[in-house]
Order: sequence, then structure tokens, then C-alpha cells
Amino acid sequence: RAIAQGILEKMTSGVAWLAATISGKSTIICVVTEDLIIKGFKAGELVNEVAQIAGGKGGGKPNMAQAGVKNPEKINVALAAAPDFVRKKLSN
Repeated sequence: RAIAQGILEKMTSGVAWLAATISGKSTIICVVTEDLIIKGFKAGELVNEVAQIAGGKGGGKPNMAQAGVKNPEKINVALAAAPDFVRKKLSN
């Protein structure tokens, strides 16, 4: 979470994703800058969409959200799909 917060503080505009497996537990974190929150982006919704690909579920605040992942072997696939969810949101 500290790394995600640091990224969020340095980004001027964007969405960022982090993933890690520590002590056998896998997590995906999404951060969203304020300008995109105003446009309807919510980290909780985005992280939930991506985490579902890896058997996970999560939520959080509009600017930062976290999801637990049950299938860590699918994290790369989930993260690869993340830009598609952002593009879909942009087109709505």
C-alpha cells in the first residue's frame, strides 16, 4: 500500500496497477488520480474487474483499492487485461 500511495502521489494523471505475492497471499492494487475520479473512474470497480480474472475480489476507495487473488498464476493475464477495462471506461 505504501508503494501504491507513493505512485499515486507522483502521478499527474493515470491509473496504475501493482501486484504481489507475499507469504503465499496474492494481492492486486489499483490507484487512480483525482482527475480521472472526476471522470467516473473508481479504483474499487477497476480492481474488482481485473481481480475476477484471477479468482479474486476486492474494493476500496475511489483513489486506491485492493483485491485478494485466489489464482496467483493468473495475475499476469489479469494485469494484461487491465488496459482494456480502462479503455472500455473511457469509451462510455
